[in-house]
Amino acid sequence: MANIITPPISIETIDYLSLLPQELIHAHILPKLFTKEAARTTILSKRWRSLWTSLPYLEFYQFHFHHTISFRNFVDHTIRDHARTETDILRFKLFMTHGVQVSDIENWVRLVMSRNVREFHLHFLGREPYTWPSRTVCMANTITLLELYNCQVRFSSSNSNVRLPHLQTLSLEKVWIDQRSIEIFLSGCPSINDLKVWNCCELKYVIVANNHQLKRVCIGNCIWLEKLGIFQVPCLQSLTLDLTQSFVTLSQMGFVLDSGAYETIKEFHLCNYSNEEKAFQDLLSALTNLECLILKSVRQCSQKIEISSKNLKRLVLEHCDFFMVSITAPNLTSLKCENNHMLLYPMDTFNVKDYIFSNCCNYSTVVDEKSLKFEPVKQFLMNSGNDLLEGTKMIIDLKWCNYIIVLEDWKSIAELPYEVIDGLFPKAMCISNMSFSQMAEWFLNHSLCFSQNLLIISSSDIKFYKVLKEKRPDCYNESSSFTMSREAFERNTNLSVVSMNNISGENDHKIAFFDALFEGCFNTKQAIVLESL
Repeated sequence: MANIITPPISIETIDYLSLLPQELIHAHILPKLFTKEAARTTILSKRWRSLWTSLPYLEFYQFHFHHTISFRNFVDHTIRDHARTETDILRFKLFMTHGVQVSDIENWVRLVMSRNVREFHLHFLGREPYTWPSRTVCMANTITLLELYNCQVRFSSSNSNVRLPHLQTLSLEKVWIDQRSIEIFLSGCPSINDLKVWNCCELKYVIVANNHQLKRVCIGNCIWLEKLGIFQVPCLQSLTLDLTQSFVTLSQMGFVLDSGAYETIKEFHLCNYSNEEKAFQDLLSALTNLECLILKSVRQCSQKIEISSKNLKRLVLEHCDFFMVSITAPNLTSLKCENNHMLLYPMDTFNVKDYIFSNCCNYSTVVDEKSLKFEPVKQFLMNSGNDLLEGTKMIIDLKWCNYIIVLEDWKSIAELPYEVIDGLFPKAMCISNMSFSQMAEWFLNHSLCFSQNLLIISSSDIKFYKVLKEKRPDCYNESSSFTMSREAFERNTNLSVVSMNNISGENDHKIAFFDALFEGCFNTKQAIVLESL
């Protein structure tokens, strides 16, 4: 029989990439790519060959290239091609490590500035700082953001003109600069509203004065800073001070804040502060209109600290060491206390909508009485009403026995005696009304999912495990945890379902029951679901 040859079927191919609207490409596709990746889109079709050259965002990272010469040639060709277009540059980022000539950098900056750049980021990640300024940048009328990293800034008598009329954000990080140069900078930036001076080791004093648009000031990690003053800044709303690596305290450095600023500041961040109880308390008391207070690593305060503000809405305490803290904030809606070493005083905070209390320090054989205790937390929650209790969850990490206990609701937490928790010597504990998704993020961020067995205690359907598996499918398997339905629990021989009805009665009976339960759980390596019926 003769072979029957079937004629080929003609299938019309459609170039969907070429059919994409140009607005979609420019607004949602190319801006999400690094410049190097955007350049590779030229191979997609003829239409794409020149699209990336009109991209208003140019970002160059030397660590994306194996060789300095390849990086230099790519940046040079890209900037020159872009300069021939009529497209303004909204954002320019240049991250370099080594080997690039200063003359090349100056040429690139000059070409970029000819395209009315708005945001200018210059980062040197190598050992040697880049000597700045560029006169082209200092006289740019269009710049709204200037960010310098690892640069050396010097203004001489012949080169001290700065005219940046539209600059709103100035960030100087790891910049070698003196006070005179900062004053010259700020005097030429009448519209600045955000100032960051970080890790500038050469600075001995910083005076910020007569800046009528300035709203945010962030100063920190300046090791030799001896004097800090803020005067006549009528719009100041946010102040961040980080004394990490500082050899002097705020009082010793002569910290002076204009009296008017105490009333305008609504957000205050203080980090790595110690040994000045009275000055610290006076500072908190003077900030009368605070809406957000963030204290991190504030240590060695032997007296009771009072945080009292009728306007305070958000309070964060992290790694603080207080003898005792008293909180009076009737309008507080968000409270975060993590890794602190302090006693909680009864709190007047009845409007809190979201909160987290946690402690991830290493426990010794005897639990420190100033470490996180849940009796005052429990009292705070009960005083806050049923709305807050409804979403309360708790995580207990028992590192010594490779177990994690998760209590999914307030009923389970309330029925678990705290004498049992203290007797387990937990390495980490967290109690919060975060969503299950946020709780799972906290769980994963603290690396609690590795080499751990999981014990879930819930009075209703199990939800935490489902969310956890969605975020990290490899986190647990059925041998160390459980599946989702009650029927599945009963089919799994490695699981036990225990009714809370078994422990009705005196508190001593509950303690004995849980002690036996946990001992059996740890010895048999079973995952247990404890239901409150």
